[in-house]
Amino acid sequence: MRSARVELIAALVLAAALVGLAATFGSTDGNVDDPRRSSMNDSRHGLHALFLVLEEIGAKPHRQRSTPTAADPVDTTLVLASPSVAVTKRETARIVEWVGAGGRLVIIGGPPPAGVFVPHESSVVAAFGLSGYAYHRLLGDEMTVHDAALDEGLGRIEWPAESAIASGTLAAGAKDFEELVTSAGRCLAGRLKYGEKGGEVVVISDASLLDNEALAREDNAVLAARLVLGRGSVAFDEFHHGYRDDGAAGQLSSVLAAMLVHIWPGRALLVIALGGAVWLSGAAVRLGAPEPDRPPPRRALSEHAEALGRIFEKAGARREALAILAAGARRVTGPRAGIPASLAPAEFVRRLRLAQAPGAAELADAIARADSPRTAKDVEMAKVAANLAAAKRRFLHGG
Repeated sequence: MRSARVELIAALVLAAALVGLAATFGSTDGNVDDPRRSSMNDSRHGLHALFLVLEEIGAKPHRQRSTPTAADPVDTTLVLASPSVAVTKRETARIVEWVGAGGRLVIIGGPPPAGVFVPHESSVVAAFGLSGYAYHRLLGDEMTVHDAALDEGLGRIEWPAESAIASGTLAAGAKDFEELVTSAGRCLAGRLKYGEKGGEVVVISDASLLDNEALAREDNAVLAARLVLGRGSVAFDEFHHGYRDDGAAGQLSSVLAAMLVHIWPGRALLVIALGGAVWLSGAAVRLGAPEPDRPPPRRALSEHAEALGRIFEKAGARREALAILAAGARRVTGPRAGIPASLAPAEFVRRLRLAQAPGAAELADAIARADSPRTAKDVEMAKVAANLAAAKRRFLHGG
């Protein structure tokens, strides 16, 4: 029990120390508070700056807080930006059906959220026969814009991409895949046609061109706006970042998992959880040699006295029973009267009669009668024992 308490204290001290270190030396930059690629997010990973840029140029962007369906208007551009919430198979099928009906879809990729191995947008990208793979663009990698409309008047672009797009066998209905932006021969942005009604899909491999931190660099905002704009208004899919029609956030398990890793309060909670696990490992049952059997519980003195009394009763040993009761009275009352219990019975009784304590003389007479050598009958023995018990009680407790 003591070792478990020590382990608990040590774990709590360790957790408190690490939390303090995290608060002192950890990152306190507000830019890492929210890792979502949401148009509502003002942190460095968010796309709020892109939303404002589109507003300034009259693109009339808006936010969609319901799951995309095939019945949505097709005279708009839907932006699915590195979703924080997984896109289900049914939602993927509805998005593909909407594009086939003539909609325009922009998919912005990125690394998977914390605790997830595959990016949430990969299922939608794969539905059109495309895929993403890791590619770290170096400073010397030459970037080329192949579309004249995108490249017109475009200056320097700073795009530290970490992934690229691979076009294998396109899905049924997909055709005319076109590389829009490449770096050292790797496709960073591409476009394909889908369906017979003018559907179009633009895939941007990495959001580091469009997020709040990168949009102000060089001519990034110009290229980002040109890649997103195409027809009608622009709708940012916020449903897959946890926002619903009622304004409440839902299905934010992946977002919360990301915050546990990327912000210091989350890391502090993980440290406290680790400390609790360490304590539990010490307090839990451990394998090893079994503990020795505990000794049987001792009997109460009253049980021993009752058993001894029954033995004396069977043996007719009335005299011995009274002598034991008298010896017990001397042992208990001697310290109260200041008389050693080891004195001879007669001397103990003599000194007790001389004591000034209330009830001392009465107790001395009761002890002397119990020590009397004459044989008593059962009734008389019970009476002597009762008188001795009453005198001892009055001497010790009064009354």
